[in-house]
Amino acid sequence: EYLRAQPAVNETEAYVAKAGQGITEDRMVLETQVLTARSVVWPQPLQLDEEQFRKNVEQRVKSEMAAGEATVTNPEMLRMMRQEVAQRVEESLRKAVQLEYRAIRPGGQQTYRFLGLGDAKDSNRPIIFRFKFESGSNRPDEQYKVTFSFTGADLRVQPVTLGQFQTIPLSPAVIDAEGGVTVGIINGDRVNMVANPQDITFSPGSMEISYSSGGFRTNFFKCIAVLWLKLAFLAMLAICAGTFLSFPVACLVAFATFLAAEGATFIAGALENYSTEDRDGKVLLLPTVVSKIAAAVSNVFRVYSELRPTARIVEGLALSWGEIAGGVIVLSGATGLLFVLAV
Repeated sequence: EYLRAQPAVNETEAYVAKAGQGITEDRMVLETQVLTARSVVWPQPLQLDEEQFRKNVEQRVKSEMAAGEATVTNPEMLRMMRQEVAQRVEESLRKAVQLEYRAIRPGGQQTYRFLGLGDAKDSNRPIIFRFKFESGSNRPDEQYKVTFSFTGADLRVQPVTLGQFQTIPLSPAVIDAEGGVTVGIINGDRVNMVANPQDITFSPGSMEISYSSGGFRTNFFKCIAVLWLKLAFLAMLAICAGTFLSFPVACLVAFATFLAAEGATFIAGALENYSTEDRDGKVLLLPTVVSKIAAAVSNVFRVYSELRPTARIVEGLALSWGEIAGGVIVLSGATGLLFVLAV
């Protein structure tokens, strides 16, 4: 708040730009991305032809069950094997399709649709397109040129630093009557017809459109309240462990739980790109076991991790009352249960 009242870059005093400028870029970023509460929408997932997808799953299951049907004679065991294989194949294929949808080959183009921006259009608020692309080893000395097209706007060639978040401010005029924005991305410089050397990809949550939907102060105190709630859960966990474990072991339990809880969202994202099959579609035992354990840990602490109060303050993201209510119910319930067990 102190820095907010100081002159930004190219301002003579706070909120007063130098002659010939309406609002400086520095002030725009501060007010629309940092000291604010932004609502965020992400691109819609690829809509599959479910009928064709089911046929592909059945064909894959039939191929994998051929060896089992030749050696297993028990009908009940065969049924359970088929059910397990079908579930695994469906999960694997869905993940592979979405991964392909989030990858763009050199010179190729992909279109993504963002919905839920009706409030930004009605209030005529500026919107922010934020993205992070990855390619190869994300060399810091390498810069790609990516071409963007937005609804009703001209092509825009943007220099992109790999592995880093970047933003493009957009006019609310790009929002259509349905409250959506269609974004076309070309892996290369379409104006000069130069493609980038490798595919570009983005992970879930690494491409978004946001707009200011609330004030910074209210959001700040919401996040502080959530931090206290998370601290209460961890404190009660430590107390509960201390009632029947030695001090070092109780500390280890508390710290290990803290790390697992805070990293649950990261683990869930990492599992999107973690392969449990080889190129021939055969199941890899150790990666499958690791994936199952990681998914279980991620699911247990999902509510705790997804609240992310500190990250929301830093990134200027709104914490809704609904999210707070869900977090209060789950974390208060867990804290109360630990208190009963400790007693």
